[in-house]
Amino acid sequence: MSSIVHIGMHKTASSSLQAMWGAMDDVVLSKAFCLEISNRLISTIESGGQKPFELPTDIPLFATSSNVADPYRVYSAENLSNPNTSRFDRPVLEAFHKTAADVFYKIAGEGAQVLLLVRSPESWLKSRYKQYVHKGGSFRFQRFLNSNSSELAYLLSLDFLKYWEDQFGAKNVHILPYEMLAEDMDLFFDLLHNQLGLPKKEFSADPRENVSVAEDEAAFLRHAARYMRLFTDNASLGAGTAAQFRQNAIIVSDVLRTEIQKNPDGKIARLARRIGKSEGADVTWPQNIVAAIRDGMVPRLQEERDGFHGHIGTYLAAFQ
Repeated sequence: MSSIVHIGMHKTASSSLQAMWGAMDDVVLSKAFCLEISNRLISTIESGGQKPFELPTDIPLFATSSNVADPYRVYSAENLSNPNTSRFDRPVLEAFHKTAADVFYKIAGEGAQVLLLVRSPESWLKSRYKQYVHKGGSFRFQRFLNSNSSELAYLLSLDFLKYWEDQFGAKNVHILPYEMLAEDMDLFFDLLHNQLGLPKKEFSADPRENVSVAEDEAAFLRHAARYMRLFTDNASLGAGTAAQFRQNAIIVSDVLRTEIQKNPDGKIARLARRIGKSEGADVTWPQNIVAAIRDGMVPRLQEERDGFHGHIGTYLAAFQ
């Protein structure tokens, strides 16, 4: 039995990879089950053990089936690198990773391997910001960085990988660049096949899903979120009405994003580009983020082959 535990990171084509694995005949995918484990683990840890952890019994282990006698098993959830927490708390996250690595080692079995995709830090931070805006966030990029710098620095340091390496063995933890997937899919999937034994799949079209919006479009969505918040935070509204506004605000954000991406020459997309160009692009990177990249991420990636497949220089470029 061959298997991998794919742990993210967020905004590194996880949705696309999951869609691909879920469509393959010789692979079975565990996605919802893994996400539920992540949510239950963090709930148990944040409660100080008052909410006991139990494996899900109401969700199938694998969402897909296979006619192959011994299919390749993929356990995948980007939340395994960055779980949904109520707030950033490093000891909580460290306890999560230690426990999650132990749980998945028992589920996936001896010989299982771990896969993590990472992305150029500048590109990743901007993509995380766009995700924040898409969910209704209204901070500018600089304020988003400053407000979340501790969590972002922890993730970029890759320090959490030590718990997965302790459990699975360092030689069984693999890190690959998202840029390779974006630039040369054939090379990327050849590497997955050769290093991890994952079956290969031929593509007739670009498999990418959940693609980020452009920067000017993100700026437009941020402005839209600010205006909607005038209603959702209005003290004169009753609790029920305010809750309804908040729910509708998320729907509006989704509709705007879909319209911008599907109709790039439409009125909303043109307005988005016009508003976005007025935002300005100067950024002062928080020092803890710079230190995490310089002293944590880059040295760890340099341990991988060929200067992290030729990408290590671009990862440092914006932070010299």
